[in-house]
Amino acid sequence: MKGIIFTEFLEMVEERFGIEILDELTTHKGKGCPMSFTSVGNYPHQDLVGMVTVLSKRTGIDLNDLLTTFGRHLYSMFQKKFPHFLEHHTDPLDILEGIETVIHTEVRKLYPEARLPHFECERPDKDTLIMSYSSNRPFAGVADGLIHGCIESFGETVAVDRQDHEVESGSASTFTLKRTAS
Repeated sequence: MKGIIFTEFLEMVEERFGIEILDELTTHKGKGCPMSFTSVGNYPHQDLVGMVTVLSKRTGIDLNDLLTTFGRHLYSMFQKKFPHFLEHHTDPLDILEGIETVIHTEVRKLYPEARLPHFECERPDKDTLIMSYSSNRPFAGVADGLIHGCIESFGETVAVDRQDHEVESGSASTFTLKRTAS
């Protein structure tokens, strides 16, 4: 997993929970986590799972809620660091519909070895988007947060229904997004 995900997670932890908890996570030896991460490195996703698990136990916040919060944080980071992917869009559903075909295509050009989650999208009408998410990692909550972060950045009212599916490993979910009148 790309190091930028780890460095952003640690940044979020420091911002929201403080340096003391950040230190606990980066010195936690039980999960085999390295002491530090670089944004250009590659690390096992289990290291992130271990840190989120420790953070959940330490704060009493549900694991999925932490992953969703992290997804929102990631979206705000993408807005700041990669505005060229987002700047020409005026509709959050258009951005989300293009994750696989536009954004992931560009990410693969930069990082050919990246193992990204997969999104299949269906657009029954202009106000509805159905996103099928699958990943070999247990991070549907991060996708949920990214989706909500995108919608919130536009100030739109979009109902999001998430249905998780049982899979042998990783995660799979269907997100049905329906724009509602403001």
